[in-house]
Amino acid sequence: MHKLVALTPLYPVTSDDTTISIAAFDGTIDDGREIEFPSGGFTSLPSGVKYGVFWHIVDEEYSISEEPSTVEIGSNAYVFIGWAATSTTGTYPTPDDPPPGWGGSGGGWQNNNPIP
Repeated sequence: MHKLVALTPLYPVTSDDTTISIAAFDGTIDDGREIEFPSGGFTSLPSGVKYGVFWHIVDEEYSISEEPSTVEIGSNAYVFIGWAATSTTGTYPTPDDPPPGWGGSGGGWQNNNPIP
């Protein structure tokens, strides 16, 4: 899995009770490639679920996978965009702490927020 090391705008992923929306953005991934990511989204999702949001490099399309998203995280065919959660009550699932080596000072994303 590739990570974003820079992106504009900073927070392209939003969600509500049944949708995840992705605004178009420009990003640089950890191998130096610059990608113009298009807008996209997913609808009719169940509420109260945490998803990993990914971009497939070869197919050039977004995908989502329920956390922990192990297939996508284990493959260099994907760029990790961020975590997103759905909720009908306004209370979103609490993200788990990242595992050791995930993000840290090298950057990364947790619940659509950059890891310092």
